[in-house]
Parts: sequence; C-alpha cells; structure tokens
Amino acid sequence: MKLKVVIENKSRGLLQIPIIDGDIEVTFNRQGSAGKLQCNIVKGEGLDYQEGNAVAFYVDDDVFFYGYVTSKKRTSDQIIKTTCYDQLFYLKNKDILQYSNWSYSDLLKNICKKNHLLIGAIEDTKFKIPSRVENGKEYFEMLKFASDITLANTNKIYVLFDEKGKISLKSIENMKLDTVIDYDNTGDFDYQTSIEKGVYNRVYLRLLDDDKKEIAHAKAEDLSNISKWGFLNYIDTTNNELLNLDGKAKELLKLLNRKHRSLRIKNAAGDVRVRAGSLVTVNFKDIGDISINSCMLVNSVTHSFSEGCHFMDLDVINNDIAPLILPKKLGNKAKDNSGVGGDKSISSGAKVAINYMVKNIGAPYSQDVSLRLTTHFDCSSAVMRAYQEANLLPKRNYNLTTYSLINDGNFYEINKNQLKPGDICWRIDHMEMYVGDNRTIGAHSPYVPLGYSVLDARAKPFTRFFRVRGV
Repeated sequence: MKLKVVIENKSRGLLQIPIIDGDIEVTFNRQGSAGKLQCNIVKGEGLDYQEGNAVAFYVDDDVFFYGYVTSKKRTSDQIIKTTCYDQLFYLKNKDILQYSNWSYSDLLKNICKKNHLLIGAIEDTKFKIPSRVENGKEYFEMLKFASDITLANTNKIYVLFDEKGKISLKSIENMKLDTVIDYDNTGDFDYQTSIEKGVYNRVYLRLLDDDKKEIAHAKAEDLSNISKWGFLNYIDTTNNELLNLDGKAKELLKLLNRKHRSLRIKNAAGDVRVRAGSLVTVNFKDIGDISINSCMLVNSVTHSFSEGCHFMDLDVINNDIAPLILPKKLGNKAKDNSGVGGDKSISSGAKVAINYMVKNIGAPYSQDVSLRLTTHFDCSSAVMRAYQEANLLPKRNYNLTTYSLINDGNFYEINKNQLKPGDICWRIDHMEMYVGDNRTIGAHSPYVPLGYSVLDARAKPFTRFFRVRGV
C-alpha cells in the first residue's frame, strides 16, 4: 500500500510531500461534523505550511481525503501534530437565510455556492420545503432540519459528505457496500448494554393548571421490565390541555423502554470505500444478549494507515443497536390558540372536507405518487385533498404524510374526548377523518377502497388526534 500526503502552500508556490511519523488517521462522522485527518509531520529542511493550506492524502495514487490545515502542535522533537478538516468544516458558519420551495438538495447547493464550496454528486431529494426562515443558525443545523423534514415526507435518508474535495449528497440506498465484517477480520470490539441513562419503563405525564396544580395525568408502564430492572421513572409536565396525554405516554414508553446498546468494532480490515453513512454487513454471532447478522449503518469510522497496513474502527447502528435518544420536553401551550372550537357543531370547512370524502367513497387505494394525487387515494392524500378542497391547507408545494403531520404547523393536537367531525384520528402508520357518531372515513389499504369504519372497533387503535387550524 502506497501512502502520500501532499501539502500546497499557494502563497509561496510550494507543493510539498512531508515525512510522516507514525499513523495517519482519518475520521468521518455521519452528522454535524467535518471529516478530519490527523498525522505527525517531521519538520524537515525547507518544509513550510500554514493554517488554511490545502492537504491531499493519497492511498495507492487515489485521493482518499482532501481538506485544509486547521491546527498545528509542535514538540521539542520537531514533530508537528497536524489536524486537517474537509470542506464540511465551513458548514459550522452561522448565517441568516430565508427560502421557499427549496428541496434539501437545493438548500445545500445554495449554501455551497454562497460560501464558494466545491460541489460533487448531489442527488435530487425532490421534496420541496414550502417556506423557511433561519436566523443566526449554523449551516449544519439548517441542513439537519431539511434532512429531517425530507425523511418525514419521503421516508428516505440522505448522507452528506465530502468526497475527494467535493461536497456530495447521496441516498443511503446508494451507500451500500459488499463489505462483510466478522470475527475473522476484526481485531476486537466493544459491545455495551446499559439501562443507566435514557432508559425508562414507567412514564408519568402531568397536566397542570395555571396555578401549577395537577388536574389530570397519564401513566404507561411495562411491568415485565419493571420486574427486571426496578422502577425507572420518566416524568414530565405540561399545561397544554389539548395534548393527548395517554397517547403521548404510550408513545414515550415505546421509545424509552429498551436497554441501550452500542457496538464499536476495532481494528477491522480496512476498506477505503467505507465512510460514515455506508451500509456494511456485520456478522457477529452470540455477541452478548443478541446475535448480529445484518446490514448496519456506519455512524462513524476512523481509518488508520501506516506503511502496508490499513485498519478501521467503526461505530455501527441498526434497529437493535442505536444511539441514545433523549425525548423533547412536552412544553406548554402556545399563547395563540386561534382556531380551537368550543362546541360540537360541524364548521363549514369541516362540512366541505367531509363531503369531499363522501363523494369519493369507493375510490381505489394507491401510494404511487402519480396516482395518489389524481384518481386514487392513500390515507394521507385523502385527508390532505379533502382539506385542500375546503381551502384549509395549501394547494401548491405541499404534501401531508403520516410522518409529517405531527410536526405540521397547520395542525394542533387534541384529546380524544375533544373530537369533532373533521378532525384527524392518527396512529404511526395511518390516519382517517372523524365524521361523528364514533365513525371515521378514509382510504384503508390496496384491498379496501375509501370508505367508513368504526372508531372504537379497530385491531390497531388510533393513538393521537389532531385538528386543522381554521375550522
């Protein structure tokens, strides 16, 4: 294996190939940080490089890392510990930005253009964000919002990275490798299970009045895990009477009632194709309380190079092994509660929306993008198109899905006992419109066309309820 570091000092017209003492380490993380190269450079005669100089690291004559010197630390032995970051380093800058009808990829291209960053392969993420104002935030934070809302609306994950000096964006499906990591090509690993932090088997939510006295509460618990681990209590409070406490408690328990697992693979055989965001196959039988034989997402990777050797340390995740999740606090009700109806009558907007659904009873089901907005319906497009018919939702550059609903500012959450005709009944994979008398209407499945169903006679009950603003 042939390794070479080249430093360009443009101000002096120097192209230098320094002597490296020890390993060269390159680290990639999946979110919120730039790729980093660290190495110890021997201070030879005539060597002159400064912060901001471009650095290229070649493995077998192919660029593996391209970035810029950001820090130097010298010892009495004239060894300079040098740190370099790739272009993503400049996404730490803060800015004020306002845009509308941009996709995640549009936002990335505009940020790169504004900051004179080189662009590589950027996939079209398609989903358009209606409007957004970013005030004094890091570009990383702006891009994370765009990534999250794109995921919510398309169920697709994209990976942002610098590839050989050009910023790139690829869907995770295009990051899959044929790399297999197992006991035979791994030096060691750290597999940890823990219930010490962020793990709860009982959730207790309290609704307080303006005098901070409890007026209602909800509890969800797992008696089986309580018997194993003892009581691990999660408690939160809110004064938002529109919040569905029971549904939220069950949702939080599902999220938090699982032991935290992490896996770091050490000294695996190196593969220059592996970066944060790559999908690799991991086969570790009986690693502890589980066996692993699945495709796993590389959350971070450190490549270590020395003459003739290349090893990797990787943090990998899947459904069972995932980063610690800390839920957001419930918070309090917004000051502006406009649009909240106090009676059980049907508003004119709700009537229009329900009539639209009724007129389409029997319509076929499809999730195909070209059909769900024309002749067919899926559960979310049926609700969306009904509200659009009533002029309660935007008709252009807008999309409603079961994933996006809970963070959509056009809606607010209510309790089940506040349901009025025209409200939404929701669970994580489905939604329908309430029409009164314990009935809902919606698009069900490829085998069941749009029609009525009974609210409280479902194998999979609805867990949360929402109302569109303005009814």
